[in-house]
Amino acid sequence: MLNKLGGTMKILFVSTGHVDDDSRLLKESATLQAAGHDVTILGWREDPHGRMTTDTFDFDGQTLKAIFTGIKISYSFKYFKVFAFMRFEAFLYRWLSKHLHEYDAVQACNVHTGYITSKVAKKTKTKLVYDIFDYAPDTRNYPEWYRKMVVHWENVTMATADWTLICSEDRRRQIEPAKPQHLAVIYNSPLDSPVATNAEAFDPTQKDFKIVYIGGLSPYRCLPELLGAVEKKSALSLTVAGQGQYQDMFADAGKRDPRIQYLGVVPYDQVNGIEKTADILVALYDPVLKNHLYASPNKFFEAMELGKPLLMIEKSGMSDWLIKYGFGAVCGTSEADIADGLQRLIDKRQNWAKEATLMRQIYQKEFSWSLMQQRLRDIYQSFEVK
Repeated sequence: MLNKLGGTMKILFVSTGHVDDDSRLLKESATLQAAGHDVTILGWREDPHGRMTTDTFDFDGQTLKAIFTGIKISYSFKYFKVFAFMRFEAFLYRWLSKHLHEYDAVQACNVHTGYITSKVAKKTKTKLVYDIFDYAPDTRNYPEWYRKMVVHWENVTMATADWTLICSEDRRRQIEPAKPQHLAVIYNSPLDSPVATNAEAFDPTQKDFKIVYIGGLSPYRCLPELLGAVEKKSALSLTVAGQGQYQDMFADAGKRDPRIQYLGVVPYDQVNGIEKTADILVALYDPVLKNHLYASPNKFFEAMELGKPLLMIEKSGMSDWLIKYGFGAVCGTSEADIADGLQRLIDKRQNWAKEATLMRQIYQKEFSWSLMQQRLRDIYQSFEVK
Protein backbone atom coordinates (compact mmCIF):
# COMPACT_ATOMS: atom_id res chain seq x y z
CA MET A 1 0.00 0.00 0.00
CA LEU A 2 1.05 3.58 -0.54
CA ASN A 3 1.03 6.44 1.89
CA LYS A 4 2.59 9.88 1.87
CA LEU A 5 5.95 8.34 2.69
CA GLY A 6 5.91 6.18 -0.44
CA GLY A 7 5.34 2.48 -1.16
CA THR A 8 3.12 0.42 -3.41
CA MET A 9 -0.59 0.10 -4.01
CA LYS A 10 -2.77 -2.47 -5.72
CA ILE A 11 -4.60 -0.45 -8.38
CA LEU A 12 -7.49 -1.59 -10.56
CA PHE A 13 -8.32 0.14 -13.86
CA VAL A 14 -11.87 -0.40 -15.15
CA SER A 15 -12.75 0.16 -18.81
CA THR A 16 -15.38 -0.79 -21.40
CA GLY A 17 -13.14 0.04 -24.34
CA HIS A 18 -10.76 -1.95 -26.50
CA VAL A 19 -7.91 -2.04 -24.01
CA ASP A 20 -5.22 -3.02 -26.50
CA ASP A 21 -5.62 0.20 -28.53
CA ASP A 22 -6.70 2.57 -25.72
CA SER A 23 -3.58 4.72 -25.54
CA ARG A 24 -4.75 6.87 -22.60
CA LEU A 25 -5.58 3.88 -20.41
CA LEU A 26 -2.36 2.07 -21.30
CA LYS A 27 -0.19 5.16 -20.75
CA GLU A 28 -1.70 5.82 -17.33
CA SER A 29 -1.53 2.15 -16.31
CA ALA A 30 2.10 1.86 -17.39
CA THR A 31 3.00 5.10 -15.59
CA LEU A 32 1.67 3.82 -12.28
CA GLN A 33 3.21 0.38 -12.67
CA ALA A 34 6.57 1.96 -13.50
CA ALA A 35 6.20 3.91 -10.24
CA GLY A 36 6.15 0.59 -8.38
CA HIS A 37 2.43 -0.09 -8.09
CA ASP A 38 0.69 -3.38 -8.88
CA VAL A 39 -1.75 -2.57 -11.70
CA THR A 40 -4.56 -4.74 -13.10
CA ILE A 41 -7.00 -3.79 -15.86
CA LEU A 42 -10.61 -5.04 -15.80
CA GLY A 43 -12.59 -4.88 -19.02
CA TRP A 44 -14.71 -6.76 -21.51
CA ARG A 45 -14.24 -8.48 -24.83
CA GLU A 46 -16.73 -9.60 -27.40
CA ASP A 47 -16.78 -13.36 -26.88
CA PRO A 48 -19.51 -15.65 -28.23
CA HIS A 49 -19.04 -18.01 -25.28
CA GLY A 50 -19.12 -15.36 -22.53
CA ARG A 51 -15.90 -16.61 -20.95
CA MET A 52 -13.66 -14.92 -18.39
CA THR A 53 -10.13 -14.59 -19.76
CA THR A 54 -6.82 -13.05 -18.74
CA ASP A 55 -4.21 -11.37 -20.89
CA THR A 56 -1.10 -9.22 -20.68
CA PHE A 57 -0.06 -6.11 -22.60
CA ASP A 58 3.51 -4.96 -23.12
CA PHE A 59 3.47 -1.18 -23.21
CA ASP A 60 6.17 1.44 -22.62
CA GLY A 61 8.46 -1.09 -20.96
CA GLN A 62 5.76 -2.48 -18.66
CA THR A 63 3.83 -5.76 -18.74
CA LEU A 64 0.26 -5.00 -17.71
CA LYS A 65 -2.17 -7.64 -16.44
CA ALA A 66 -5.78 -7.66 -17.65
CA ILE A 67 -8.97 -9.54 -16.77
CA PHE A 68 -11.82 -9.70 -19.28
CA THR A 69 -15.38 -10.89 -19.20
CA GLY A 70 -16.79 -12.13 -22.47
CA ILE A 71 -20.03 -10.57 -23.69
CA LYS A 72 -21.98 -12.42 -26.36
CA ILE A 73 -23.63 -9.95 -28.72
CA SER A 74 -25.60 -10.11 -31.94
CA TYR A 75 -24.59 -7.74 -34.73
CA SER A 76 -27.90 -8.36 -36.48
CA PHE A 77 -29.82 -6.81 -33.58
CA LYS A 78 -30.16 -3.03 -33.69
CA TYR A 79 -29.81 -2.47 -29.94
CA PHE A 80 -27.07 -4.99 -29.22
CA LYS A 81 -24.78 -2.33 -27.73
CA VAL A 82 -27.38 -1.26 -25.18
CA PHE A 83 -27.90 -4.80 -23.96
CA ALA A 84 -24.17 -5.52 -24.06
CA PHE A 85 -23.48 -2.51 -21.81
CA MET A 86 -26.26 -3.56 -19.46
CA ARG A 87 -24.78 -7.04 -19.20
CA PHE A 88 -21.30 -5.65 -18.60
CA GLU A 89 -22.49 -3.26 -15.91
CA ALA A 90 -24.35 -6.06 -14.13
CA PHE A 91 -21.15 -8.12 -14.28
CA LEU A 92 -19.12 -5.14 -13.10
CA TYR A 93 -21.27 -4.58 -10.03
CA ARG A 94 -21.08 -8.25 -9.04
CA TRP A 95 -17.33 -8.49 -9.64
CA LEU A 96 -16.48 -5.28 -7.81
CA SER A 97 -18.73 -6.19 -4.87
CA LYS A 98 -16.77 -9.42 -4.51
CA HIS A 99 -13.22 -8.22 -5.28
CA LEU A 100 -12.81 -4.44 -4.91
CA HIS A 101 -11.83 -4.76 -1.24
CA GLU A 102 -8.66 -6.50 -2.48
CA TYR A 103 -7.45 -3.24 -4.07
CA ASP A 104 -6.20 0.01 -2.55
CA ALA A 105 -7.43 2.22 -5.39
CA VAL A 106 -9.56 1.96 -8.50
CA GLN A 107 -9.51 4.17 -11.59
CA ALA A 108 -12.71 4.11 -13.65
CA CYS A 109 -12.78 5.32 -17.25
CA ASN A 110 -15.93 7.21 -18.28
CA VAL A 111 -19.39 7.09 -16.72
CA HIS A 112 -20.23 3.64 -18.13
CA THR A 113 -17.89 2.22 -15.49
CA GLY A 114 -17.57 5.22 -13.19
CA TYR A 115 -21.10 5.36 -11.78
CA ILE A 116 -21.24 1.72 -10.71
CA THR A 117 -17.64 1.75 -9.51
CA SER A 118 -18.37 4.81 -7.36
CA LYS A 119 -21.24 2.98 -5.64
CA VAL A 120 -19.06 0.00 -4.70
CA ALA A 121 -15.98 2.09 -3.85
CA LYS A 122 -18.05 4.11 -1.39
CA LYS A 123 -19.04 0.90 0.43
CA THR A 124 -15.52 -0.55 0.48
CA LYS A 125 -13.86 2.83 1.19
CA THR A 126 -11.52 2.22 -1.76
CA LYS A 127 -9.80 5.30 -3.18
CA LEU A 128 -11.45 6.24 -6.47
CA VAL A 129 -10.01 8.14 -9.43
CA TYR A 130 -12.56 8.97 -12.12
CA ASP A 131 -11.07 9.62 -15.56
CA ILE A 132 -13.40 11.37 -18.03
CA PHE A 133 -12.19 10.49 -21.51
CA ASP A 134 -15.45 11.83 -22.95
CA TYR A 135 -18.19 13.65 -21.03
CA ALA A 136 -21.09 11.27 -21.70
CA PRO A 137 -24.04 13.72 -21.90
CA ASP A 138 -22.38 15.47 -24.87
CA THR A 139 -21.23 12.44 -26.86
CA ARG A 140 -24.57 12.19 -28.69
CA ASN A 141 -27.54 14.44 -29.29
CA TYR A 142 -29.61 12.67 -26.63
CA PRO A 143 -33.26 13.42 -25.77
CA GLU A 144 -33.33 15.96 -22.96
CA TRP A 145 -34.82 13.54 -20.40
CA TYR A 146 -32.02 11.04 -21.01
CA ARG A 147 -29.32 13.71 -21.04
CA LYS A 148 -30.46 14.92 -17.60
CA MET A 149 -30.16 11.37 -16.27
CA VAL A 150 -26.64 10.96 -17.63
CA VAL A 151 -25.63 14.35 -16.18
CA HIS A 152 -26.85 13.08 -12.80
CA TRP A 153 -24.70 9.95 -13.13
CA GLU A 154 -21.68 12.08 -14.01
CA ASN A 155 -22.26 14.47 -11.10
CA VAL A 156 -22.67 11.65 -8.57
CA THR A 157 -19.51 9.93 -9.80
CA MET A 158 -17.44 13.13 -9.62
CA ALA A 159 -18.76 13.97 -6.15
CA THR A 160 -17.86 10.49 -4.90
CA ALA A 161 -14.42 10.21 -6.50
CA ASP A 162 -11.37 11.32 -4.55
CA TRP A 163 -9.95 12.73 -7.80
CA THR A 164 -11.54 13.46 -11.17
CA LEU A 165 -9.32 13.64 -14.26
CA ILE A 166 -10.23 15.63 -17.37
CA CYS A 167 -8.29 15.88 -20.62
CA SER A 168 -8.32 19.66 -21.17
CA GLU A 169 -8.79 22.90 -19.28
CA ASP A 170 -11.91 23.63 -21.37
CA ARG A 171 -13.67 20.68 -19.78
CA ARG A 172 -13.83 22.56 -16.50
CA ARG A 173 -16.67 24.55 -18.10
CA GLN A 174 -18.23 21.50 -19.72
CA ILE A 175 -18.74 19.55 -16.49
CA GLU A 176 -20.41 22.40 -14.61
CA PRO A 177 -22.27 22.31 -12.21
CA ALA A 178 -20.52 19.14 -11.01
CA LYS A 179 -18.59 19.46 -7.76
CA PRO A 180 -15.59 17.09 -7.87
CA GLN A 181 -13.61 16.78 -4.66
CA HIS A 182 -10.33 17.31 -6.52
CA LEU A 183 -9.82 17.99 -10.23
CA ALA A 184 -6.73 17.55 -12.40
CA VAL A 185 -6.00 17.88 -16.12
CA ILE A 186 -4.16 14.99 -17.79
CA TYR A 187 -3.71 15.89 -21.44
CA ASN A 188 -3.81 13.22 -24.17
CA SER A 189 -0.12 13.70 -24.83
CA PRO A 190 1.85 10.97 -26.61
CA LEU A 191 4.67 9.05 -24.97
CA ASP A 192 7.95 10.94 -25.07
CA SER A 193 9.44 9.65 -28.32
CA PRO A 194 12.97 9.74 -29.76
CA VAL A 195 11.31 10.15 -33.17
CA ALA A 196 10.27 13.66 -32.14
CA THR A 197 13.71 14.83 -31.03
CA ASN A 198 15.20 15.25 -34.51
CA ALA A 199 14.30 18.60 -36.05
CA GLU A 200 13.38 18.41 -39.72
CA ALA A 201 14.65 20.48 -42.61
CA PHE A 202 11.60 21.92 -44.38
CA ASP A 203 11.83 22.66 -48.10
CA PRO A 204 9.91 25.87 -48.88
CA THR A 205 10.03 25.05 -52.61
CA GLN A 206 8.40 21.60 -52.44
CA LYS A 207 5.41 20.99 -54.71
CA ASP A 208 3.84 17.77 -53.36
CA PHE A 209 2.48 17.36 -49.83
CA LYS A 210 1.64 14.27 -47.79
CA ILE A 211 -1.20 14.40 -45.27
CA VAL A 212 -1.41 11.77 -42.52
CA TYR A 213 -4.36 10.90 -40.29
CA ILE A 214 -4.20 8.06 -37.76
CA GLY A 215 -7.19 7.68 -35.48
CA GLY A 216 -10.84 6.74 -35.27
CA LEU A 217 -12.58 6.58 -38.64
CA SER A 218 -15.91 7.68 -37.26
CA PRO A 219 -18.50 10.36 -38.10
CA TYR A 220 -18.13 14.00 -37.07
CA ARG A 221 -14.41 14.06 -37.97
CA CYS A 222 -14.89 15.49 -41.48
CA LEU A 223 -13.22 12.47 -43.07
CA PRO A 224 -15.29 12.24 -46.28
CA GLU A 225 -14.68 15.96 -46.77
CA LEU A 226 -10.94 15.50 -46.23
CA LEU A 227 -10.84 12.67 -48.76
CA GLY A 228 -12.76 14.75 -51.29
CA ALA A 229 -10.39 17.70 -50.87
CA VAL A 230 -7.33 15.51 -51.40
CA GLU A 231 -8.74 13.67 -54.41
CA LYS A 232 -9.39 16.97 -56.21
CA LYS A 233 -5.86 18.35 -55.78
CA SER A 234 -3.08 16.41 -57.51
CA ALA A 235 -0.34 17.90 -55.31
CA LEU A 236 -1.81 16.19 -52.22
CA SER A 237 -1.57 12.60 -51.00
CA LEU A 238 -3.25 11.04 -47.96
CA THR A 239 -2.18 8.21 -45.66
CA VAL A 240 -4.82 6.96 -43.22
CA ALA A 241 -4.77 4.35 -40.46
CA GLY A 242 -7.41 3.29 -37.96
CA GLN A 243 -10.76 1.57 -37.85
CA GLY A 244 -14.39 2.61 -37.83
CA GLN A 245 -17.32 3.44 -40.07
CA TYR A 246 -15.20 5.00 -42.83
CA GLN A 247 -12.49 2.35 -43.13
CA ASP A 248 -14.04 0.81 -46.27
CA MET A 249 -14.31 4.27 -47.81
CA PHE A 250 -10.55 4.80 -47.47
CA ALA A 251 -9.70 1.23 -48.51
CA ASP A 252 -11.78 1.65 -51.68
CA ALA A 253 -10.24 5.07 -52.38
CA GLY A 254 -6.77 3.53 -52.11
CA LYS A 255 -7.64 0.98 -54.78
CA ARG A 256 -8.62 3.61 -57.33
CA ASP A 257 -6.06 6.32 -56.52
CA PRO A 258 -2.37 5.66 -55.75
CA ARG A 259 -2.22 8.94 -53.80
CA ILE A 260 -4.51 7.44 -51.13
CA GLN A 261 -3.05 4.84 -48.77
CA TYR A 262 -5.06 2.99 -46.11
CA LEU A 263 -2.89 1.10 -43.62
CA GLY A 264 -5.59 -0.52 -41.48
CA VAL A 265 -4.92 -0.61 -37.74
CA VAL A 266 -1.34 0.17 -36.72
CA PRO A 267 0.26 -0.40 -33.28
CA TYR A 268 0.50 2.66 -31.06
CA ASP A 269 4.29 2.54 -30.99
CA GLN A 270 4.37 3.03 -34.78
CA VAL A 271 2.12 6.11 -34.89
CA ASN A 272 4.83 8.74 -34.35
CA GLY A 273 7.07 7.16 -36.95
CA ILE A 274 4.34 7.27 -39.60
CA GLU A 275 3.31 10.82 -38.68
CA LYS A 276 6.95 11.87 -38.88
CA THR A 277 6.75 11.21 -42.66
CA ALA A 278 3.87 13.68 -43.06
CA ASP A 279 4.03 17.22 -44.35
CA ILE A 280 0.66 18.04 -42.76
CA LEU A 281 -1.36 16.49 -39.92
CA VAL A 282 -5.09 17.00 -39.37
CA ALA A 283 -7.49 16.93 -36.39
CA LEU A 284 -10.89 17.70 -37.91
CA TYR A 285 -13.39 17.39 -35.05
CA ASP A 286 -16.78 18.78 -36.04
CA PRO A 287 -18.03 21.05 -33.19
CA VAL A 288 -21.64 20.32 -34.15
CA LEU A 289 -21.12 17.53 -31.61
CA LYS A 290 -20.89 19.39 -28.30
CA ASN A 291 -18.20 17.10 -26.94
CA HIS A 292 -15.91 18.23 -29.76
CA LEU A 293 -16.01 21.80 -28.44
CA TYR A 294 -14.05 20.48 -25.46
CA ALA A 295 -12.07 17.72 -27.18
CA SER A 296 -8.43 17.00 -26.50
CA PRO A 297 -7.37 15.31 -29.78
CA ASN A 298 -4.34 13.06 -29.72
CA LYS A 299 -3.47 14.50 -33.14
CA PHE A 300 -3.06 17.98 -31.65
CA PHE A 301 -0.44 16.80 -29.16
CA GLU A 302 1.31 14.54 -31.66
CA ALA A 303 1.62 17.45 -34.09
CA MET A 304 2.93 19.70 -31.32
CA GLU A 305 5.55 17.16 -30.25
CA LEU A 306 6.67 16.56 -33.84
CA GLY A 307 6.44 20.21 -34.90
CA LYS A 308 4.19 19.36 -37.85
CA PRO A 309 1.86 21.80 -39.65
CA LEU A 310 -1.65 21.10 -38.31
CA LEU A 311 -5.14 21.76 -39.66
CA MET A 312 -8.05 21.86 -37.19
CA ILE A 313 -11.70 22.80 -37.33
CA GLU A 314 -12.45 26.27 -35.96
CA LYS A 315 -13.92 26.25 -32.42
CA SER A 316 -13.09 22.57 -31.84
CA GLY A 317 -11.21 21.65 -28.68
CA MET A 318 -7.59 22.92 -28.51
CA SER A 319 -7.93 24.87 -31.80
CA ASP A 320 -7.61 28.13 -29.86
CA TRP A 321 -3.91 27.34 -29.33
CA LEU A 322 -3.37 27.59 -33.09
CA ILE A 323 -5.12 30.96 -33.19
CA LYS A 324 -3.34 32.25 -30.09
CA TYR A 325 0.19 31.48 -31.33
CA GLY A 326 -0.33 31.68 -35.09
CA PHE A 327 0.90 28.23 -36.13
CA GLY A 328 -1.07 25.75 -38.25
CA ALA A 329 -4.48 26.76 -39.58
CA VAL A 330 -8.17 26.45 -38.70
CA CYS A 331 -11.04 26.00 -41.12
CA GLY A 332 -14.73 25.19 -41.50
CA THR A 333 -16.23 21.73 -41.91
CA SER A 334 -17.11 21.58 -45.61
CA GLU A 335 -14.94 20.01 -48.30
CA ALA A 336 -14.28 23.48 -49.75
CA ASP A 337 -13.33 24.82 -46.29
CA ILE A 338 -10.88 21.98 -45.71
CA ALA A 339 -9.35 22.41 -49.17
CA ASP A 340 -8.90 26.12 -48.42
CA GLY A 341 -7.34 25.37 -45.03
CA LEU A 342 -4.85 22.96 -46.58
CA GLN A 343 -3.95 25.53 -49.21
CA ARG A 344 -3.38 28.23 -46.58
CA LEU A 345 -1.02 25.88 -44.74
CA ILE A 346 0.88 25.17 -47.95
CA ASP A 347 1.08 28.86 -48.87
CA LYS A 348 2.97 29.63 -45.66
CA ARG A 349 5.40 26.73 -45.89
CA GLN A 350 8.32 29.15 -45.68
CA ASN A 351 7.30 29.57 -42.01
CA TRP A 352 7.03 25.86 -41.18
CA ALA A 353 10.51 25.57 -39.66
CA LYS A 354 9.98 28.58 -37.36
CA GLU A 355 6.52 27.33 -36.36
CA ALA A 356 7.89 23.84 -35.65
CA THR A 357 10.37 25.27 -33.14
CA LEU A 358 7.60 27.22 -31.40
CA MET A 359 5.30 24.17 -31.30
CA ARG A 360 7.95 21.98 -29.72
CA GLN A 361 8.76 24.63 -27.12
CA ILE A 362 5.10 25.01 -26.11
CA TYR A 363 4.66 21.25 -26.06
CA GLN A 364 7.56 20.68 -23.69
CA LYS A 365 6.43 23.49 -21.39
CA GLU A 366 2.68 22.73 -21.28
CA PHE A 367 1.85 19.26 -22.52
CA SER A 368 4.69 16.72 -22.48
CA TRP A 369 3.84 13.24 -21.21
CA SER A 370 6.57 13.46 -18.57
CA LEU A 371 4.62 16.37 -17.01
CA MET A 372 1.39 14.33 -17.13
CA GLN A 373 3.13 11.33 -15.55
CA GLN A 374 4.25 13.44 -12.62
CA ARG A 375 0.71 14.77 -12.07
CA LEU A 376 -0.64 11.21 -12.02
CA ARG A 377 2.07 9.97 -9.65
CA ASP A 378 1.41 12.89 -7.31
CA ILE A 379 -2.31 12.04 -7.14
CA TYR A 380 -1.64 8.46 -6.06
CA GLN A 381 1.15 9.59 -3.76
CA SER A 382 -1.44 11.67 -1.89
CA PHE A 383 -3.55 8.66 -0.93
CA GLU A 384 -3.29 7.37 2.59
CA VAL A 385 -3.39 3.72 3.61
CA LYS A 386 -6.93 2.39 4.08
